[in-house]
Amino acid sequence: MLVRMLHLASAMRSPLTYQFGPDEEFHVRFAQALSSGAASDPVFGFMDPLYGYVLAALFAVTGFNIFAVYLVQVAVDALAAYGLILIAREFDRERAGIVAAALYALCLPATLYATTLLKATWVAALLVLWVWLALRALRHDRWGWWVGLGLLGGLGVALRGNLLLLALAGLLLVPLLAQGRGGILAPAARAAWMLGGLALPLALLSLRNAELSGTFSPLPGNGGIVLHQLYNPDNPRSEQYAPAFVSMLHPIEIWQGYRAQAQRRLGRPLSGAQVDRYWRAQALEFITAHPAQVAGNLARKAGKFAAFPEVPNNRSLADEREFSPTLRLLPASFGWLFALGIPGLVVLTWRDRRGWLVVLPLAVVAATFVVFFAESRFRFHGVALFAFAAGYFLDQVWRWARARSVRPLAFGGVAVAVLVALAFWQSQGVSLPGPNWHRIALGQIKSGEPEQARASLQRLLADGESAGAHELQAYFALTERRIDDAITHYRAGIALQPGQHVLHLNLARTLLRKGDHEAALEPAIQAAKLAPTAENLFVLADAYERNGEPGTAASVYRTVLAGGARAADAVALEHARSQLQRLQAPEAR
Repeated sequence: MLVRMLHLASAMRSPLTYQFGPDEEFHVRFAQALSSGAASDPVFGFMDPLYGYVLAALFAVTGFNIFAVYLVQVAVDALAAYGLILIAREFDRERAGIVAAALYALCLPATLYATTLLKATWVAALLVLWVWLALRALRHDRWGWWVGLGLLGGLGVALRGNLLLLALAGLLLVPLLAQGRGGILAPAARAAWMLGGLALPLALLSLRNAELSGTFSPLPGNGGIVLHQLYNPDNPRSEQYAPAFVSMLHPIEIWQGYRAQAQRRLGRPLSGAQVDRYWRAQALEFITAHPAQVAGNLARKAGKFAAFPEVPNNRSLADEREFSPTLRLLPASFGWLFALGIPGLVVLTWRDRRGWLVVLPLAVVAATFVVFFAESRFRFHGVALFAFAAGYFLDQVWRWARARSVRPLAFGGVAVAVLVALAFWQSQGVSLPGPNWHRIALGQIKSGEPEQARASLQRLLADGESAGAHELQAYFALTERRIDDAITHYRAGIALQPGQHVLHLNLARTLLRKGDHEAALEPAIQAAKLAPTAENLFVLADAYERNGEPGTAASVYRTVLAGGARAADAVALEHARSQLQRLQAPEAR
């Protein structure tokens, strides 16, 4: 709790707290849509929903209070550390749990993710809770514990879809570990109680997804799209990737781009389920046509799982360390947890078959990492349990040392040395970016620190010309009323990255501000084409109206009201409604 609170103090002063990553923005928009009753847009079926509901509940109580969310997540993370002690007590190894909790307390990624609007902290805590609840079910062997374990498995699916593997495998593994008590049919009865608990959340998830995407499934409608992102001819290394028809690595942009491209290829409108099935088929066709390439990538990512570095996607340690002394002091931890945790798992399962309850969720985490995105946020889900395994191993080493058991000490030392060497070796192939000064500067602008943003711009310019640098230069030109310079910078940025709809949007706004309404129409059209957000469509409607086309402007507002805008909230819908009424009034005509 102390380590997390020290970092929280820095995080609340960091400009990055006010510059959300793509998934963070999606969760916030979904939570806000839930609060306003406008969460029926199919795009909200693209990701797992439970974290959005958690945010909506917190916002309902505290308002849009990021500090309150972070404070709750710090508490959840501290409870996860305590959960490691509870798990150790089930194995009669409380000292191992205390060591594990200390290791987790000093864990670098755990400290970072507690102060993000991402589900990572909640998933790690849920896995700890799942292991503890499974151990309690084995100890007490009453129907309530088995139902509760199934229910928790279903909530895990709502939080992170890949945990369906854990829920289903748990139906087989956990009852079998209790074999020998209650007769030959007892495992089947325990599995039935678990299935009863699992059925309720899965049924609710399936009903929700059927309403949003048209398929009765507990999984979100992103599996085929994510699979295609990783397995296609233009992504030979199976890494984070967005095709040319996706304007940004943002969940909403990804969904819109993939849906539009599938509809163009097939020549007809498609539901969310149809879009997902189309891209899954495309990905599977590539996988079957290139088995050797796919196998090589899986092997490479399996090795990468052991590496020390934390590979960023939504939040980057290189950025965060600029503003958090706590993160700068904490060492890279995963390689050590991996090197100590693997021998710990071997010893644990050798001495107690219940240790497979720790292995199972870690296997699910590793499989997801290898098959999908080999990035630290997805590996982090298993970090707390790796800390437990490492704590168990260190406690066992202490016991061997006291008993002067030389042979197991020697074997354990060699195993750790080999695994540490593997982690270091895998780290050599991981290329990490430096601080993203563009993102930092945008956060500084949002948090009211323009001079700091100017300093960040200078650091960005030192790396050469970029679209982000031109965007920031245009912003500062506008603050100084140098409109022509701003227009020049926006156009230069578009020349470098024509797929960035924000640049087109800001160019259109600046031209409208200048009074060049005719020139503003083309970038406004392009922004709405790249990303049909309510904001982009409103600027497009304004451009049409100022160019003497009120009828076309009215049709744009009708598009928003008909659901053609990307995840429009209640405020946007009301604005579109009022503008349409104004344009249709007799005096306007």
